[in-house]
Amino acid sequence: MLRAIGVRMLSVIPVLIGISVISFFLIRMIPGDVVSSIMGQDFADPAVEAEMRRYFGLDLPVWEQFWVWFVALLQGDLGTSMRTGRPVVVEIMELFPATLELTLAA
Repeated sequence: MLRAIGVRMLSVIPVLIGISVISFFLIRMIPGDVVSSIMGQDFADPAVEAEMRRYFGLDLPVWEQFWVWFVALLQGDLGTSMRTGRPVVVEIMELFPATLELTLAA
């Protein structure tokens, strides 16, 4: 019984890695990027745009962006919310009780 549970738990790991890879690359396929979303279409200062791309790591090759993101994900660092400027983990934890309540009520 415990062995079966252990095998099931281990089989989840490749699935989660696969989902991570697929979701990361699907997000990268969306036209435009974070910098254009933040700055808007009218802002055209190339120096500021290049600095923001470097800050967000968008100047790195895609495989390196994935590696940086994946390592941070494994360490529990989900990044900073672009809307509030707070850590995403804090945002999730604040809203988790309401989510749990709605889930249990359903």
